[in-house]
Amino acid sequence: MRNLISMDFYRLSRSKLFIGSLIAILVMSFGFIFAEVALTNSLMTFAGGEIPIAEVTFSSILESPFVTFAPLLILINVVSFSYLDLSGGYVKNIVGQTKRKTDLVVSKLFVILVMNLIFMIVACLGVFLGRLATGAVIFDDLILAGLGTFAVKWLLINAISALLLFFSNGLGNKVIGIILAVLLGTGALNLAYIGVNTGLDALGVHGVDITGYLPSSLLGSVSAVGGELVVNAIVSAVVVFSVFTALTLILFKKKDVK
Repeated sequence: MRNLISMDFYRLSRSKLFIGSLIAILVMSFGFIFAEVALTNSLMTFAGGEIPIAEVTFSSILESPFVTFAPLLILINVVSFSYLDLSGGYVKNIVGQTKRKTDLVVSKLFVILVMNLIFMIVACLGVFLGRLATGAVIFDDLILAGLGTFAVKWLLINAISALLLFFSNGLGNKVIGIILAVLLGTGALNLAYIGVNTGLDALGVHGVDITGYLPSSLLGSVSAVGGELVVNAIVSAVVVFSVFTALTLILFKKKDVK
């Protein structure tokens, strides 16, 4: 298992998509904050008001690691990296040298968890640098709560990754995986969630909001600082991750390696 994980980390470090996405997320996170503050200052100047120093708390930066298209790039990397073995014939060459075929999936999943953490840290770094360049960052008393939100959002993005791994490795269908990555990464499914809520309300099921239970929607709403949906997010992440990881292992164990 250790050798498999080492090889997967090596393959990840050599991935042009991974390196390019890291750079893109860092630049986009910095650029988004810089543009946001510049636009605000321009509007204040146009209105004849005094331009204040943009101050933000460090806890708020930790709470918002996903800006612009960061989730989309992360999820596309998950699908691409998880399917790379199947498309490149690597699985066929290595499967006979492992004690359990499912070790390949476990190794891949472990590396994906670390990869997601790296992406999130880089995204926060970009936002932090952007805030420093345009104002000031205050290290407040809620940093631990901010770290709590960061950790919960890591669990959520890992749960979504497990879902994508099910399609790319369990079912061996990269196309569906990419489509889902785009829909989940851009938030396009939020429209479908609204439709489901409307349908439930029409059926007489009132007061139910499914967005409070789905990992993709909770990514943007959970907050340990504000105490919002933390328990929902943790339960949702653990359930989705466990179910789809188990299904992936079962299907991958039964399938013929080509």
